Amino acid sequence: MKHTHWLLLFVSLALLGVLSACAAPAAAPVSGSPKTVGEPQEVVAAFYDWYASFEGSPLGGRSYRDSAYLSAEFIQEIDALVDTFAEQGGGFDPFICAQDKPQSITVVAAEGTPELTRVTVQGWNPIYVDVKLIDWEWKIIAIHCIHPDEAAVAPPSVAAPVLIEPTPDEPTADEPVVDAPVSAPPAEAALVVEIPATDIPADWVVFQGEQYGFRLCYPADWDVQKLAPPAGMEVPDGEKARKYTLTLQPQGWTGVAAPLLIEVTEGGAELFELLYPAPTLSAEAVVDGYPATWTLEVFGDMSIASFVVPSPAMPEVRIVFRDMLSGFPERFAGNEVVSGLIPQIIGTVTFQ
Repeated sequence: MKHTHWLLLFVSLALLGVLSACAAPAAAPVSGSPKTVGEPQEVVAAFYDWYASFEGSPLGGRSYRDSAYLSAEFIQEIDALVDTFAEQGGGFDPFICAQDKPQSITVVAAEGTPELTRVTVQGWNPIYVDVKLIDWEWKIIAIHCIHPDEAAVAPPSVAAPVLIEPTPDEPTADEPVVDAPVSAPPAEAALVVEIPATDIPADWVVFQGEQYGFRLCYPADWDVQKLAPPAGMEVPDGEKARKYTLTLQPQGWTGVAAPLLIEVTEGGAELFELLYPAPTLSAEAVVDGYPATWTLEVFGDMSIASFVVPSPAMPEVRIVFRDMLSGFPERFAGNEVVSGLIPQIIGTVTFQ
C-alpha cells in the first residue's frame, strides 16, 4: 500500500467540561466582612458526589444549567458543546472525560492561588478542575482532561493535512529578474491540504453511491451503515441538504461514535452552510486529485477534521468526510491503527 505523508496537526486548547449540581453552597453573609463559601476542594467534591448519584447523564436534560457550582460563562460553553454533539450525532461525557462512569471519583490534590485553584480529581484518569472565586463563591470555570502543561503533546489528528506550500515560479531566460522593493511585504503562500490516492488492497469492499455518482472502498472487516435523514414537511432548513449519512467502523466497535462519517449532501451554498457550523480553520484541499476543502472545528481539547469534496459532474452534490476519532484524545488513545485507516479510506473516493 502506498505510504501517505502526513503533517501532524497539534491542537493545544483547553477542553470544555461540564458538571452540574442539585444544591448550591450556603450563601455568603449579607452583613459584616465578606467571607468565601467553602473551599475549592469541597465544591468540586460536592459536585462529583451529585454527579455520581445522578441516574443517566445530566447532559441529556441539560440539568447542569441549574447548577450553583458552575459559572454562568462555563454553562454557556457547555451548552455550545452539547449543541455540537447533537449536530454530530455523538459525543463523549465531558464530566468525567470518558464514556462510562467510573466506580469512584475522588479529589486527590489542589494547588493555586486564593483566587484560582486547580483541583485534581481521580476518575478513570486524572481530571483537572479549575475553580475560581467569583463574588465570594467558588465556581467551576473549566475542566481539562489533559493537564494543560501536557496538552501540547496530546495525540494529533492523523487525518490532519499534508500542507503543500507552493514555490514561486522561477523566471525564464527571457524574463528579467526584478528585485522587489525593500518596503514590499512578503507574499503569503497559499496552503493546500492533500490526501493522495490510496493503493486499494484487493480485499477491500466497494461502496457504490450510484444516485450521486461516487464510489469508495473500505476494509473488509469494517461495517457500513446507511442512515436516512429526517423526512416529511417538517424537515428543518438545516437538514434539507443532507441526503444520507454513512457510518464506517471496525466490526465490534464499541466507541461512543463511529470513527468516520460520510455525509452526502445536495443543495446550494446557503443550504450547505445551514447544515454545518462555521469551521475554526479551513483551507483548500486535494483529495485523490479532486479539488476539495479541508475544515477543522475546534472545541476545547477536541477537534473534528472534515474534507468536503464536490462532485465534478453534479455541482450541488458534496461528499463530506468527517473524522470523529483522531481529534478526540480519549477516543484516539489505543485506536491509532483505526485512526490511520481514515485518510486511506478517504483517499479511495472517485466520481463517475
